[in-house]
Amino acid sequence: MEKYAIAYWSALNYYGLTEQVPNTIFIQTNTRKFNNNPEVFGIPYKIIKIKDTKIFGIRKEWIEETQINITDKEKTIIDCLDLPQYAGGVTEVAKALKNNTFNNKKLATYAQRIGNSGVIRRLGYLSELLNLKINLPELNTRNYLLLDPTMPGKGINNAKWRLIINLDEKMLGELE
Repeated sequence: MEKYAIAYWSALNYYGLTEQVPNTIFIQTNTRKFNNNPEVFGIPYKIIKIKDTKIFGIRKEWIEETQINITDKEKTIIDCLDLPQYAGGVTEVAKALKNNTFNNKKLATYAQRIGNSGVIRRLGYLSELLNLKINLPELNTRNYLLLDPTMPGKGINNAKWRLIINLDEKMLGELE
């Protein structure tokens, strides 16, 4: 794969943004692979194909004697809000946002650049809930999305962010 990066839950773990240790290494790429779930030396990998326009915010890191591509901290958050099923759900993202510092301007820029209004909505809602100052654009949509698409679809509607809050707000606000 030419364009790739370790991402999602694996990147959250690499940066210490989650206590959860994923059993699988998550990789995003713009290349179609016939085997999206290879196993290498007994380690399972999940290869997620994304649009070429979503490949940005990548840095090079050294792990032992191997140089790898990995999404930066802010892009990791945005990717996890884009595809929460590869990050352990929105609760893991909320924990990471609450317990760490990020470049909020970069978060806002990346949220717009990824081209998914769900990311802006989820980030906007979580930033308000966690009292983070992230300047996001106004929404121009009528439909409602699930805050966490990995959870059941029942919840209360949040008109400002056009989200169905299908997680316990009290629990989200008290995250460790």
